[in-house]
Amino acid sequence: MSFYRGWKSTPSDLHATAGQGARAVSSEYEHLRRARPGLVLLPRTVQWIASLPVRVRPRALADAFPRVANNIAAAWPDPVAFHAYLRELTEDRRGGRQGFPPDVARNLHSLWTYYAAAVQGLVEELDLRRGSSQD
Repeated sequence: MSFYRGWKSTPSDLHATAGQGARAVSSEYEHLRRARPGLVLLPRTVQWIASLPVRVRPRALADAFPRVANNIAAAWPDPVAFHAYLRELTEDRRGGRQGFPPDVARNLHSLWTYYAAAVQGLVEELDLRRGSSQD
């Protein structure tokens, strides 16, 4: 509790009255909670998806797992971060993971192959051009 907000009596967990439950307490403090951006697509993620070719747009991923789509969009400009994150998503290092639904797994595979062929290929090509011009 912050002393900047002043004193406000809070319901006691030990002496709950009729009609006072977790929902009543929760809604009373709802304004104090942080936003949950992982539950919705961020504007930059929507722009990133729109910038992709139609055949590789991860619609199922964005609908089912917006937090993962937000993280992929954030990692997209950095090949090392992108591949590390996709590896983390697709490899079961802890054992017993359920995995993604088939349509989401296809989205991830399409993104990964598109990235390797188009995006990272362009990065490597630019690196080669820079290297040959410095000789």
